[in-house]
Amino acid sequence: MNFTEIKTNRVTSAMVALHAGVSQPTVSRVINNLSVNPETVARVQAAMQELGYVPRQHLSGKVSDVDQSASMSNIFSDDARSWHSSSTLVAERAGVSVSTVSRVVNNRSVDPITAAHVRQVMQELGYAPRPFASRPGPRRTELKGLRTGTIAFLARGHDLEQLSRLPIVVNVIHGIESALAERGLAMVQSALDTDGQRLPAIVAKRQVDGLIVWPNLNGVSDASIEALRPYPLVYLMSMQEDRLPGDRVKTNNRSIGALAARHLIANGHRRIVYVTSPGMVGFLRERWDAFARVAEENGVSAMQCIVGEENTDLNMTDSRLEKLDALMERGVRQLLNYKPRPTGLFITCDGLTSQVYRPLKRLGVEIGTDMEIISCNREFPILEALDPRPKSINIGAKEVGRKAVERLIWRIQNPMDNTYVTVEVEPRLS
Repeated sequence: MNFTEIKTNRVTSAMVALHAGVSQPTVSRVINNLSVNPETVARVQAAMQELGYVPRQHLSGKVSDVDQSASMSNIFSDDARSWHSSSTLVAERAGVSVSTVSRVVNNRSVDPITAAHVRQVMQELGYAPRPFASRPGPRRTELKGLRTGTIAFLARGHDLEQLSRLPIVVNVIHGIESALAERGLAMVQSALDTDGQRLPAIVAKRQVDGLIVWPNLNGVSDASIEALRPYPLVYLMSMQEDRLPGDRVKTNNRSIGALAARHLIANGHRRIVYVTSPGMVGFLRERWDAFARVAEENGVSAMQCIVGEENTDLNMTDSRLEKLDALMERGVRQLLNYKPRPTGLFITCDGLTSQVYRPLKRLGVEIGTDMEIISCNREFPILEALDPRPKSINIGAKEVGRKAVERLIWRIQNPMDNTYVTVEVEPRLS
């Protein structure tokens, strides 16, 4: 099979999203004539025309490009009836044999490029393999207790637009998917209503074995919390959820803060600043506490500088970018007015680093000479656009995803254990 020919013969909504600088859910909302900023609509439509993209309903006469605003990345439909698209259809669309589709589904030896292409087609068609419990053959001991062989990744609806553009989230999901694939399991992604009143159908119908939640259930109604209570679940990157306790898997924020401070101090900086946004202050408090403690232990002055506004989308690409840039410049001016001026910055995530770079350079700061920056998350698509490229702490996003799967399987198999644990993944600077 010539993968290059297959890939180029069919333009996907993912390609349109990348070309237009928006998320896949936004492309789908434009296709379905749902509420989208007019400038964004024009940009998406221009990208569709330039790439020659035709939505599937125009090809087949049926509406198959459904509204994906309730799905992070066009992974699967919530409606269980769409799960049973024929494996033959997947094979035809992917240009492979049915047996190759079967080998991919069962995680058997398949060329990695071919396997990736088949999985992409499965996602586009909303195809899910037969329920886990009904598959033929012996069950692996480590997977006893799983009924459907599928878990759900849940996030609040208003988070989806931002999450789908974050490389760090993509890396976590990659870790989840790889850990599941090694066990012959599957994942669906879905959104919790922004008003918290309705659960995704696949969850409400008990068609998954457990839940991985990003990051918590704040804003979800008490009725929905009670409906979720029977499920084993694991939270990602969150603080504790009081109404519905569960295991957590997260990065070790204390280690991250200490690592950043030690790096700057080792490079000779005596006045260092921790730069963050309002939405991260409480969420990453442990990170700042560790940063400040290490600075104090070494006789170094450390300050915290908060830039931007609450709920600022650091990855916006539309007309709001001008407003974001103005907010960042205001915060950067405040930072540069500190006396004496700091020479070392730790910026709490790569997305924020990319927004701080512009006003720093505009205000005459030579990054790498006048001021050293260390960033966090190691999100290559963001870092590659920065000159000079800063060091960035690897928080182990893929490992977070893998650990979440391990913990969820343990929880599924030990439903009577009422103790909850927090698993922390150690960062590294390389």
